[in-house]
Amino acid sequence: MKKNENCFIGMPSCGNVYESAKMVFVAAPADDLYKLKISYIQRVVESHGFECYLALRNFEPGSFAFCTKICSKIIQSKFCIVLLDPSLKDGINIPNPNVNLEYGMMIAQNKYIIPLQEEKYALPFNISPLDTIKYNDSNFEEKVVSAIDHAINKKNKTEIDDNDPLQIIQNYYAIEGYTLSDINGNAFLKSLFGFGQPYGYYLFDNSTEYIFLA
Repeated sequence: MKKNENCFIGMPSCGNVYESAKMVFVAAPADDLYKLKISYIQRVVESHGFECYLALRNFEPGSFAFCTKICSKIIQSKFCIVLLDPSLKDGINIPNPNVNLEYGMMIAQNKYIIPLQEEKYALPFNISPLDTIKYNDSNFEEKVVSAIDHAINKKNKTEIDDNDPLQIIQNYYAIEGYTLSDINGNAFLKSLFGFGQPYGYYLFDNSTEYIFLA
């Protein structure tokens, strides 16, 4: 677990914690054409006990939509899903700009992403090298279920691997700005660590303050 310390658009750090919510962020076009597909994705996500968050369905009056509806939710989500099918404008299929913006933010935030696109469409040149799950009408449901199951299993395994007691303590205090003290080559920290060592204490610091934890 870690806080977001750097804002994309130069705002003060929001302090949102990565993967802190049992939520999946879904980026998808608002076109009526995709309502059934989005509803199916939502049902699968929610069947696993996760909240399925769609920015296009959330209204936050009086708030800065970019932060409250998109960026903060991407940060907090366990993983993300992107439907890369195009929007129809004046009879022409075009890549959806909002979806591609959100996709770029997910990549920049190093999120686990499930990108989906129907086989008959082509990816924009700038994301064509990225692995994308291609589907058709006959296998859409199967591929969605398989991809979501894989993402959840992967995330669960990571959380189990992180259940070492010392790691849990480090994660908690890292959010508060503390890290396990590096006593190698630092006589002061090594001496300070020596006071707690006989009692099984670990030394943490944030460069100005020091704490002992058992």
